[in-house]
Amino acid sequence: MKYPYWKVPPVEATEPWTRRPVVRVALGGPTRELTLTALVDSGSDYSLFRTDVAEALGIDLSSCKQSVVSGIEYDPAPCYLTDVTITVEHLKPVTVPVMFWERQPVALIGQVGFFDLHRIKFERDHDTFEITPGKKAAGK
Repeated sequence: MKYPYWKVPPVEATEPWTRRPVVRVALGGPTRELTLTALVDSGSDYSLFRTDVAEALGIDLSSCKQSVVSGIEYDPAPCYLTDVTITVEHLKPVTVPVMFWERQPVALIGQVGFFDLHRIKFERDHDTFEITPGKKAAGK
């Protein structure tokens, strides 16, 4: 399925707008499903969301594996790791490992699990990106 890049306004009015590969996703938890938008991020190892998203889904963070997330702009921070069902708009649901943390708001679809099951093709020059189920996601 092809998706358009989302146009995002700049923080500073003098800066140009940017384009990002963002999709609508439904996250499935033990007690609730939550729909939100997430950045498809080839630079992120794991899918990453804030802990308040986990709580809204009914995920008991005390039962999750504790881990650490780190990145370019922040020091390593504690996080909680558990499997979550992610349904990207127009695709079948997949269950992938997801990290939840308490720092700044973020919604990323990362490589581990999701990219393993899909072929992702970024075509920024055409303002589109494509996500198609791979052989593992298709059950082949």
